[in-house]
Amino acid sequence: MSRLRLVSFAIAINFAVTGAVHAEERPEAKELLGRFRQTMEQLTTYYSAATCKTVDPFANEASRTKYVVTSKEFTLVRHGGRLRFGGVRHMSTAKGDMFTMGEEHLIDDAFFPKELVGFAWNRFDPNRLFVNPLNLDGERKPESVRTMSDAPFPMFGGSITDSGQLWWMMERATTLEVLPGMETVAEHKTYVVKSQGKDGIHTVWLDPEFGCLPRKIVVDKLPGHLSGMIQLGVKRNNSSLEELHRQFDNIKLERKQEQFLITAYDMKTEEIKLTDDRREQLTNRTEFRVQTIELDSTLWPPNAFRLAVEIPEGTLVVNRTRQPCGVWKNGKIELNP
Repeated sequence: MSRLRLVSFAIAINFAVTGAVHAEERPEAKELLGRFRQTMEQLTTYYSAATCKTVDPFANEASRTKYVVTSKEFTLVRHGGRLRFGGVRHMSTAKGDMFTMGEEHLIDDAFFPKELVGFAWNRFDPNRLFVNPLNLDGERKPESVRTMSDAPFPMFGGSITDSGQLWWMMERATTLEVLPGMETVAEHKTYVVKSQGKDGIHTVWLDPEFGCLPRKIVVDKLPGHLSGMIQLGVKRNNSSLEELHRQFDNIKLERKQEQFLITAYDMKTEEIKLTDDRREQLTNRTEFRVQTIELDSTLWPPNAFRLAVEIPEGTLVVNRTRQPCGVWKNGKIELNP
């Protein structure tokens, strides 16, 4: 065999071996999602304050609802099985009138009856206390902040468009794969994991150096896909949601006390709706920023779990159907017999 053939053969063998090694080194999709989940589940103690600003609430003025949230300020605290979420929403009407609304959620086994997980105090109606029932799956999961309408879902692995954690939505999809090669996002190399199923198409760019937290998230839903309990393309009251696209960029990852955290992101949402055979597109952008986060509970303020609002004695407690179910008495919810 000539020297040239020997060299060519050696190069071919080298490429074959190298390719096999890289193929073996590339993690499986479920392994990467498992590391993502593990990183999130380790976050069991924190005190955080954040803001959420809505930019370009609706591109189509004619499609505005009665009001639109322009910004939010909230505090999120968790210590084991105790969790508190308190926030203030600044809103405006289609006419430009401004107003605010505040609410509080608490999860505390010692504070509430077992069949309840928290409540919201509505400043529109200070004489009522709105009680939140169990999660739809019937389990008490303090880490599952999806029961809280204003909580920063991606900060804790939520998918926003669905009632479940992002890794769970992807793992149960029909197809799940790691795309070839690695892509650079914000100067960090990431694995791209993509899933397709009844919940839509989810693509995440996971950073292995930051606990496999996402650097970018893209969710696409088309007719036939589900968004929570809503099936796209199905008309309800002469209206249907045809497409839903949501993208998270500029996700900021930090490491604090050996814990990896998501502390900022920009979100763009596009919805295509069909109303009375008229097609319209709604677009908005949201900027989420964590102002403060502390993992050491000894450094928390003494009122970390104290309600931000004073609830009057005897305040009526109602459920989600607005039916009376109890009263606020001696600093607790007392259910009707």
